[in-house]
Amino acid sequence: MLLALSSMIVLPNLEKKLEERTIRGSALGLAAFARDLRNRAVDQGVPQPLVLNLAQNSYRGAQGKEVQLPPDVKFADVTGGEMLDPGVRQFLFFPNGSSYGGEIALSAGEHSASYSLRFDPLTGRIEVARDEKP
Repeated sequence: MLLALSSMIVLPNLEKKLEERTIRGSALGLAAFARDLRNRAVDQGVPQPLVLNLAQNSYRGAQGKEVQLPPDVKFADVTGGEMLDPGVRQFLFFPNGSSYGGEIALSAGEHSASYSLRFDPLTGRIEVARDEKP
């Protein structure tokens, strides 16, 4: 009886922590990808695009390497950048280190944790932060 009661308390918390870990890992992976594109733009002197395909839940860079987000992680909100097609948004990193600026939020649903990537338009700095629920 005690074991059943404790598993009812622990298992949902464990599942929630694993879900948050997946979202955080996806946000950090996307941030590393974007930082690499920014560094490439500065080193090569050529603008580098980060293209988000919201419908396919993926992103890619200039080399065409497409990265698929885990099935339970979605683009929750995307602001800034440039709309290429419906559901496709592009962020450019320029040779001087700047970018279009904007924000990309990732989550696993309405009641899950959310992580945001923020692109500073002047410096090109990329920050990852856990969004606090209201």
